[in-house]
Amino acid sequence: VGVIMETQLTPDGCKLLMANPVPGMPLPVLQVADHKVLDAKDARARVLFSDGVHILTVLYALSGLQADQHLRNGDIVQVQTWACTADFKMTVLHYFTKVVSEAAPIGDPRIKLRSAGATQATPGDSQAQGAAPVNPFAAQAANLGSAPSNPFVSPAAAAAASPHNPFASPVAAAPPVNPFAGQSAASPAPHNPFASSAMSNGSLSNNPFPPTNPSSGQFGATTAPTAGGPTPRGLPLSHGASRAAPYAGRPVARNDGDLITPIHALNLYVGKWKIKGRLSWKSDRRTFRNARGEGQMFSADVTDKDNGVVRVVFFGDSVDKFFPNLHQGKVYTFARGQVKVANKKFAPNADHEITFDGNAQIEEADDDASIAQQSYKFVPISEVENKDVNALVDIAAVVRDMGEESMITIRSSGLEKKKRSLVLLDESNTTIELTLWGDKCNLLNNVAPNPVIFVKDARVSEFNGGKTLGTGWSTQLEFNPDHEKSFGLKAWYQTVGVSTSTKQLSMAPGGARMRNSVLDLHEENKYIGLQGENGQVRDSNYHVIRAIILHIPHERPPYYMSCPQDVPKSAAQQRADDRSPQAQQQTRKCMKKVENLGGMWSCAEGHQSPDPVPRYLLNLTLHDHSGQVYVTAFDEVGAKILGMDAGQLHEKYLNKDNDEEGYDRVFSEATFQQAVFKLRSKKDSRYEEEKVKVVVQDMYAMNHADECKAMLKGLEDAGIRCS
Repeated sequence: VGVIMETQLTPDGCKLLMANPVPGMPLPVLQVADHKVLDAKDARARVLFSDGVHILTVLYALSGLQADQHLRNGDIVQVQTWACTADFKMTVLHYFTKVVSEAAPIGDPRIKLRSAGATQATPGDSQAQGAAPVNPFAAQAANLGSAPSNPFVSPAAAAAASPHNPFASPVAAAPPVNPFAGQSAASPAPHNPFASSAMSNGSLSNNPFPPTNPSSGQFGATTAPTAGGPTPRGLPLSHGASRAAPYAGRPVARNDGDLITPIHALNLYVGKWKIKGRLSWKSDRRTFRNARGEGQMFSADVTDKDNGVVRVVFFGDSVDKFFPNLHQGKVYTFARGQVKVANKKFAPNADHEITFDGNAQIEEADDDASIAQQSYKFVPISEVENKDVNALVDIAAVVRDMGEESMITIRSSGLEKKKRSLVLLDESNTTIELTLWGDKCNLLNNVAPNPVIFVKDARVSEFNGGKTLGTGWSTQLEFNPDHEKSFGLKAWYQTVGVSTSTKQLSMAPGGARMRNSVLDLHEENKYIGLQGENGQVRDSNYHVIRAIILHIPHERPPYYMSCPQDVPKSAAQQRADDRSPQAQQQTRKCMKKVENLGGMWSCAEGHQSPDPVPRYLLNLTLHDHSGQVYVTAFDEVGAKILGMDAGQLHEKYLNKDNDEEGYDRVFSEATFQQAVFKLRSKKDSRYEEEKVKVVVQDMYAMNHADECKAMLKGLEDAGIRCS
């Protein structure tokens, strides 16, 4: 016959939560009597805990909890870390683990413990007759005294039990006592499992919770303050009493004599805290402009020894003070900042972030080998397919293919940025494209073929129905890292991965992928603007085709004269740019079309300039075996197609009357060349007529080896094996 063991709640467990935890204190097992969300926006909730006899109200933060971690009535949990507010009127829950979900009520909890320390009892209860609840940690003491509202210091032996002391003795004639003080000339109270006898001279050698000397920085040291000296809360302390440990109200880890708060224990309710960690990433200094004027900021990630990570942000004067002195890879302690709910737009995986001003307290600490240089939470590439767009993921993979480096002009800002695409493969036999931007392209200059890459905070994007990865300002890359996982990936690729069949989540530039045809493009563009099976409206399509340039009309100049005026960037453009020195400029080129007004050129914004800049607006016809399509190429792609920039072509056009053959030769040499084109199709509703406009986003020269791989891959996908 099987026996079902009933989960036991910790006797007087609610009372444990009414004081700050100290080393050696048991972790109470309690039951949820009631639960209510107080503020969904700020992610705060209230829970009523029961130990079978008492009920205590506790606050906790919902942010960071998984769906199965949310509390429900009847849940039995073990409280791991908690803290009391400075006035001991409220307890804040930091961390807990579920033991049983939605169990039947245990016991008959009738005594409601007030957060301030007093109790209420229902009529008829044994403790309703003016007596305070039993303190499981009480210890008898004599000749000790303190202000009656201080729960850590005993009052005079002759004083009556204080209604404000949550650990007061239930005997009315007995004095309230310090729950962590040693016993003096008295045997332990029978209800205190942690009390211990002391020598008649008041020594605390056998007390598992001896008072702390703040100046010594170690538990167990005693103090001998002068009579009338202040207690930690400024109350007089009688001779012989001891002083409570500062910062004892938080889950702490002692390191080099300091009380350190684990990063995972930070929340909106923690007042004073101090974290210690390694600066695993640091951004560049950025300037910005908003309604309040210009400002500056920088960000960093701090990792502690428990692999907790938090984003720290500095604004204003704190940038000048701390930016030159914080170095990536070094260990620091941080205090006096404000814990806030993380901005999910910039840190989607974080629950909290810390902002610092000029009053921050930051000190460099000795290097700690227990703190990792970087904290990764690797995700198999196969799981990226199910990730939301803009999610951040950590990837460990082998670089199977590398695209060529190219220069892209960002239309929103007019700035040129370097771009390079990689195809990543991991042991899930899945590939995905990773796009590098700006200075991150330089990291590949001295890297051998097929390196192992660790990517921190790659941003998930969607492209042509598949998933891709991009790099942002917080993305970090490591090639061939000295790590056990790196060695395993390298060995796997050399023995298995180099020849394995793979699933592709995204298309690679010029890589081994079956191309779309022009007919495919036309068929798929019929569904632009229509609702798909997933309920979303498709607003654009992306295709990669291998085609021939059939015709480039050039009777009129295939470019326009643009405004060269510098204009301020919008906030969205600043966020979109990478953090290269060039991108940190606060202006961009206007680039609007200008008209000649008697020697001065003027745009629709009213800017005037004597020297406009030519920019390509190139129309061309692409053709393959299935049909043809009319496309438009802008400045940077037009320069690739014609082999010269728009300014050089403008000079030839002005000299057309003298050298028409030379002008025509530019277009004849570009015609009938075969290349790989990356296209974007989107509906355009100009002039009250709606039609699909196809724009060339990039063009690659034909790489016949890659194209052969693409065709072989297409045959394999169709079930045809090629030997």
